Amino acid sequence: MSLKSLFKNSAIYAIATYLQRMIGFILIPFYTRPKFLSIVEYGDFNLIYTFIAFATIVFTMGQDVAFLRFRFHKNEKASNVFYTSLMNLSTLSIFFTISIILFRTPLQQFLQLTSSKYLIFAAFILAFDILNNSFYNYLRAEEKAVSFSTIKIIRFFLELVLNFIFVIGLRLGIWGILYANITSSAVNFLFLAFLGRENFKGKFSWNLSKQMLLFGLPFLPNGIAFIGTAFSDRVIIAHLINNETVGIYSASFKWGTLIQFLVLAFRNAWQPYFLKISKELPVEAPKIFAKVIKTLFMGLTLLWIVGALFIGEIVKFPFPGIGAILGDPKYWQAIHIIPLIMLGYVYYGFYVSFTPGFYIKKRGHSLALVTISGFLVSFIVNIIFIPYFGFMVAAWANLAAYLTMSVLIVLWGQKIYYIPVDWKFISRVALIHII
Repeated sequence: MSLKSLFKNSAIYAIATYLQRMIGFILIPFYTRPKFLSIVEYGDFNLIYTFIAFATIVFTMGQDVAFLRFRFHKNEKASNVFYTSLMNLSTLSIFFTISIILFRTPLQQFLQLTSSKYLIFAAFILAFDILNNSFYNYLRAEEKAVSFSTIKIIRFFLELVLNFIFVIGLRLGIWGILYANITSSAVNFLFLAFLGRENFKGKFSWNLSKQMLLFGLPFLPNGIAFIGTAFSDRVIIAHLINNETVGIYSASFKWGTLIQFLVLAFRNAWQPYFLKISKELPVEAPKIFAKVIKTLFMGLTLLWIVGALFIGEIVKFPFPGIGAILGDPKYWQAIHIIPLIMLGYVYYGFYVSFTPGFYIKKRGHSLALVTISGFLVSFIVNIIFIPYFGFMVAAWANLAAYLTMSVLIVLWGQKIYYIPVDWKFISRVALIHII
């Protein structure tokens, strides 16, 4: 795969990633209006999906990374690798789904939710989504970006229509969002299973299963730390302030994640790309990776400048027919966090671009230590300063965490797998951020 193909696939994945997450943006004008969801309910909604994001990492236990690794670097039949991965994830999903349902009351208290019943729906949404990811990982490995995106787009439209029916039409509030999500997840699974039915011809291997689990486990702390960095601020705000503040903070935070979506789309194409290139072109690979890092960092910076200048005004603008995107003016008090959140995700992109060496050299535990360091920075800053300065601290903590991760991954990663990066160029771009 050439650099052109990498960014082409990233663009295709970006369409799917944006559409999948665009539901939250399209529906913000409705979610942030009291007749559909109160601010407290919107806070609950964000806490539920914070939990789902965290639990997804625990459910998978690094099996997405293990699948890609064994698909490209082991002398195993592709269908056997897929089927073994699917069985691993199915077993994990059943176990964790039952656990969440049984322990939903203490989980509700920890998350500060107003109802433990939300977690029953969350458990089944998680189970379906984890199984769906098995098929999506297969499409990524086969570089079938168009098929990947087409299926994501179908799910997007289904979930969007169901949200309009349940939330806006029937006025079911959070329950309407959960009904729409669980229905679309289930339909998505049936569709993927039908299209990928030829993969069920593979054979389950106990030995391969054990190897995949052992390979994936070191990446689990890394995933947990990453999700903790990205989402723990909402749980901390719920405990130290209240759910209404979670809702206010989350509405603006969501707009800051526009750059994160691009990074996630890039990551979907990046992992299979660098694993393949490192195998086929081991000598040229570091120079190729350096070009990617340079291009990505500059591109994300340009997008950040545009976003920092205009998004705050856009979300308050009174559009004809619908009014402001953030419907209730109470949400506007958090708009100034958007540029900080966006800049944090620019450095998250920089961090992602430096991960090849950790995967190629099987140093998942080292990557985990880098990400855990970022999480600890975020957690400590939030715990100490939110009681004194409010939710604004969480935005600065988010930026500080990703900056920490960027610095550490460069210092450590270059020792593990040297990439000849143009540091003069990177320094000039970073200077733009400081200015």
